[in-house]
Amino acid sequence: MDPLKHSYQLLNTNHAIVGVHGAALTHMLFMRPGAVFIQVVPVGAGWVAEACFGKAAREMGLEYMENKIRAEESSLVEKYGKDDPLMKGGGSGEVEGWKHEVMGIYLKEQSVRLDLKRFKGYLKKAYRKAKRFMANSG
Repeated sequence: MDPLKHSYQLLNTNHAIVGVHGAALTHMLFMRPGAVFIQVVPVGAGWVAEACFGKAAREMGLEYMENKIRAEESSLVEKYGKDDPLMKGGGSGEVEGWKHEVMGIYLKEQSVRLDLKRFKGYLKKAYRKAKRFMANSG
């Protein structure tokens, strides 16, 4: 079986996927309406996460969930400090878009370390939604 067909079959039979904002989330295109899609959104990436995946996921009929990480879950906190405007989304251009330099900071320099205790709540909600989806579609 070719790799694309195999990927399609795996994703099309899943009830949920979770991923940090990035190009790999385009795999949502293979998901069935009603499946759960959780996007982990890095600090400062709210508008681009919505533009790239949030709106499209809802239009595809996916159960879209968003986990916006906190400053302490971002590697940027070590470089810039918790009180820097970058850590509060300042400079992210939440409305008008990003400057190239700011985009590089939020999307290329940043790593995510999830607070698993906090994330557990998202997973519980996703599980309930996925169970409903399984009951309705198999």
